[in-house]
Amino acid sequence: MIAAWRDAIDLDHVAAMRAVIVLTPLILLAMISGDGIWLRAALVTISTFIAMERSGLAPLGTLLHGVAIIVSYLALLAAQTAEPLFVAGCVMLAAASILFTGWDARLRSLGNFTFIPALYLACETEEWRGPGNPLHRGIHFLPAMVLAILPVLVISALEHRRTRPLHVSRLRHFRAVLNWAERNESVLYLEVLVATALAVGLAAHTVMTWRLVHGQWMIWSAASVITGDLTSERQKLRDRLIGALVGVPAGMEAGIFLPHSAFAYDLALLVAVLTLVAVRPYVLAFALRCASVSLALMLAGQSLGMAAERASHVILGGLIGFTVMYAVRVVARQARRAARSIEV
Repeated sequence: MIAAWRDAIDLDHVAAMRAVIVLTPLILLAMISGDGIWLRAALVTISTFIAMERSGLAPLGTLLHGVAIIVSYLALLAAQTAEPLFVAGCVMLAAASILFTGWDARLRSLGNFTFIPALYLACETEEWRGPGNPLHRGIHFLPAMVLAILPVLVISALEHRRTRPLHVSRLRHFRAVLNWAERNESVLYLEVLVATALAVGLAAHTVMTWRLVHGQWMIWSAASVITGDLTSERQKLRDRLIGALVGVPAGMEAGIFLPHSAFAYDLALLVAVLTLVAVRPYVLAFALRCASVSLALMLAGQSLGMAAERASHVILGGLIGFTVMYAVRVVARQARRAARSIEV
């Protein structure tokens, strides 16, 4: 039984080690200062790291990606004062992530990991302790976001430097945004674009109308299950349902028995971040992520109901995304049939 579990779990030790390296400066700053702001900024670090690794960003691309996260974060933060603005902002970011993928499949991670940190951090800023309104707290968070990008920028520059051809000048080499020049396969994205925009808009509207706490879980879940392929969408929805239903109760139970300390809270957040890069298959990674987030909420003094909201938001968001994608696919199929009948 233990051997079967060991075979089913695929730990990417190289990715985990590289992620720990770029996260170490923030971990040290959090330990020295005792300020949780650095662990919040770790989401920016891991997002730029994933985009660098999976989308092949050169140092300039990593810098631009970091700027895009910061600008998107501030835009969503400011838009939260009015429901139409926030819904429109979420829809535009989700649509932009799909457009990146439509241009080249390798840019999927770039799009996703611009939307994710901007959305999550914007929704969480209102809950942070500090003076002023959420926008003021967000502006004070900007230096931490900038510093969070630096470790990834350094490792990207070091690796990019080694790949410079002898006949290419350093200036020209470091002006590149991507580490690749030739476009790869682009994907058919019109139906996915429409479905993602509608699903994210519906989820964001639901969050704002009902004033749901941690609404980012529902919004991103609605977007994440839409892949453009019915089989993979079903698999993604199933994996997220299983992960939420297993991981959230596990994290809640651990939170009841574990001692509540700043170290345990920081460790839970770190594990949640590392599951984004180091653990496969997806269902296991997502279950561990749900467990870590639920545990962190419990350790932060939140109620059982607050931790359970993650499961309900993930499930509802996933169902919204899958249903909308299925409806868009049916409408598109009927429109193509009608077009063919007119041509005949």
